[in-house]
Amino acid sequence: MSYWCPRPINGAQMLLEELKYSYCFSTGIDNLDNLLNGGLRTSEITEIIGKSSSGKTQFCLSVCASVLRNYKTVSIIYLDTKGDFIADRLLEYLKKQNLKHANVPTNAATKDEHGTSNVPNYDIKQCLTRIRCCLVPTFGHLIDSLITIRMHIDKAQRHIHSLSTPTEEFFSNCKLIIIDSLTIPFLSCMSTLPQLGISQLALIISELQRLSTLYYCTILITNHARSQFINFLNKQQFNRNSLPSTSIGCLGINWSLIPNHRILFECLTQWTNSLSYKIKVKLVNNNLNKINKQTNHYNKHQCNAETVWEFTM
Repeated sequence: MSYWCPRPINGAQMLLEELKYSYCFSTGIDNLDNLLNGGLRTSEITEIIGKSSSGKTQFCLSVCASVLRNYKTVSIIYLDTKGDFIADRLLEYLKKQNLKHANVPTNAATKDEHGTSNVPNYDIKQCLTRIRCCLVPTFGHLIDSLITIRMHIDKAQRHIHSLSTPTEEFFSNCKLIIIDSLTIPFLSCMSTLPQLGISQLALIISELQRLSTLYYCTILITNHARSQFINFLNKQQFNRNSLPSTSIGCLGINWSLIPNHRILFECLTQWTNSLSYKIKVKLVNNNLNKINKQTNHYNKHQCNAETVWEFTM
């Protein structure tokens, strides 16, 4: 009975556990870290909302490179639902992180006269061994992967002093889980079987909350954006063309209540042959958009702050 009942814990022990297991991971974007009060924290779920080609995947790779570079033991699990994870791109971000920490300009030459790389001496291969990517095209694969991750982490933490395999060591240090993107597995059932999608999403939410709360994991999730026009009480005065649209995430109200932070991505430059792109990053309040059904008033969510992120392909 004592196993299933919650155990009492004093404040001093809570503080020690918080200091031992909590992390605050930098996103690699200083201005965004300031908006998030330091970065991505453990036991929190952060959602990235943006339309297609708005830089969501590039941001995830940038976060991976920043965490792998700044934390020598933390491991990462990358759940890819789209099949567009590129290890070479992650390698480029890691090299940029090395140049940044070595105070070398990012446009400086990285090879000497003999053609060998003069990137600061840091074991990039060791960094890449601390990230594992798994392809999860359906919500069945995604749920199975989350359950497997939870079981491996639980086993590794229970045998923390007797880790014998590289897999146990990897999961004992797993503190960041990225899902890119959560929308893709549900596209096939959004219109035909909506109740099936809702039930499967509830299972995924349950597993994500367990991983973030019980095992002190940081959860980073990308979500596709859809446009919603502001609705007025008097529909006769409603002019669709004259009203600004607000970007909101997919997956409905059940998912909207889950993330601790919601960040909107908007591309400011057209996708051309240019190698440099600017993305507007906007942090949204945690308060859900409330719609009063009696008066049909729409209270638009307000943004705390925003910044601009520029990256190079």
